[in-house]
Amino acid sequence: KGWSGSLRFRAINSYRLDGQDASLRAAGHAIWDFGLMRRISRRLDFNFAIDNVTNRQYLETQNYIESRPYPNVPSGFGIHGTPGYPLTVSAGLTVRFGPKQ
Repeated sequence: KGWSGSLRFRAINSYRLDGQDASLRAAGHAIWDFGLMRRISRRLDFNFAIDNVTNRQYLETQNYIESRPYPNVPSGFGIHGTPGYPLTVSAGLTVRFGPKQ
């Protein structure tokens, strides 16, 4: 009934966004995550996690696509990205139901 933990490192190198133009590249990123778990009983665990420990700003997904920001503006190509998660702290319980496996 002890503690277990992990320190995780997620890294993505820069990569090409366009098959024709090698200079169009996505920015890479490196993120650290931390987690703890303690078994309370046979069917109950306590979980604690900190994701993106350094609170680094990054883009999770990046694409080079044509877009039009406003109806009366000509369309153009650009790099679009989905923001990555900021520093996030979570805690919870894991409950196991049913017969022991």
